[in-house]
Amino acid sequence: ERKKESKMAGVLSAEIEELHLAACAAKEETYVDPGSGYDVFTRDALARRKECCKCGCRHCPFFKKEEGDSSPPEPEVLQRAPAIEGRVTVLFWSGGKDSFLAYRELEAEGEVVVLLTTFDAESREIAHQEFGIREAIKQAEYLETWLVGVPLPRGSATPYVDLVTRGLDLLRRQNLDIRALAFGDLHLQDIKQWRDLTFAPLQIPLRYPVFSETPRSNYDYLVDQLERHEAWVVVTASTVDCRIAVEGDVFDRKMVDRLRKDYPDIDPFGENGEFHTLACFMPKTFPAVEKKKKTKKKKKTKTTEKKETSPKDTGKVEQEEHPDDDDVDDDDATAVTRTADS
Repeated sequence: ERKKESKMAGVLSAEIEELHLAACAAKEETYVDPGSGYDVFTRDALARRKECCKCGCRHCPFFKKEEGDSSPPEPEVLQRAPAIEGRVTVLFWSGGKDSFLAYRELEAEGEVVVLLTTFDAESREIAHQEFGIREAIKQAEYLETWLVGVPLPRGSATPYVDLVTRGLDLLRRQNLDIRALAFGDLHLQDIKQWRDLTFAPLQIPLRYPVFSETPRSNYDYLVDQLERHEAWVVVTASTVDCRIAVEGDVFDRKMVDRLRKDYPDIDPFGENGEFHTLACFMPKTFPAVEKKKKTKKKKKTKTTEKKETSPKDTGKVEQEEHPDDDDVDDDDATAVTRTADS
């Protein structure tokens, strides 16, 4: 029965096809979805990006749809935690600093937290983050909690919330009772409103543990929390000038202070998509980094000078030591943009 429903959902309606073709003919970047009222990028607009954003866009031009079964791929249990059962809060996980901060806030409030991430079905990369789900699996191992992955098929008309619901159903089959859904949004009201509207049919309470109604007002507190906990954070992708943020930069108080001083128009937490991050846990999550550090120490015993490995250097080692097995993206962890891409 589920497959029959999926096939129907995977087929674009004649009305949508007509709206899409009309928008392309008029050289419009988007059209309004008749069901949700949200803007949807056209195939032509997406093609101008030159590469796939891995968000499961409806009109993705970088994916050739195969004939036959149009059912979306099934969600996967990527990390098991049999010791956790009963009532849980499901945190939508991107692997970045905001997800990690949201996790720690929920944990401090006594919540039992499990993770759900969405990823591109083709590359198995978390949207926008520029790293594969293998990194998210290592994070879940470190946190000793469940992680369910929801593949986002390219070029599918299956609603995003329907795909996520499949992942939630999979968690329920692991004897988990979902009491709330949580997100790592910091202050973007339109994203929060989108979530509130999109997930309303599920009738599950939504939580935003690190959200502030006043933009940027809680950033000092959040930086304090990053310093307090065992994670250090590296930039994995940037959409701004290389002087502002580049891949491999360490995200810390120094970076936040620098962005505030030199680039006041840039959100120092990258909340507007200026850059994306990976929360790294050492050494348990990234044993190859620890191994590399030990090798360096052994070499230095032959000299009189000992040089400490900086966090930034370690971040670079991580990229070298961990080429992604899946040949490679969120929140957010949820691959949500301000349009109805998914």
